Amino acid sequence: MLQDLGDEVGKKFLEDKKMQDLLSKRNNSILAHGLVPVKREDAERMFESVREYVELVVEDAEGLMIESEFPKL
Repeated sequence: MLQDLGDEVGKKFLEDKKMQDLLSKRNNSILAHGLVPVKREDAERMFESVREYVELVVEDAEGLMIESEFPKL
C-alpha cells in the first residue's frame, strides 16, 4: 500500500530481497505460521534490517530504543 501511495520507504521495502527472505523465514517459523525454528543469525539479521527501516521513518529512533531498554540490575 505504501508503495502504491508513492512512499519511498514502501518502495524500498518491496524491492529489498534480503528483507523478503527474512520475512519468508519468519512466516514459516514457529513464531508465526510454521513449525521451523528461527536461527539466531536470522533473528539478528531481521532485527538489524527492521532497525534500518525504523531509523528511516522515526526521528531519534536510537534514543528511543535506548530509553526503552530493560533496566540492568
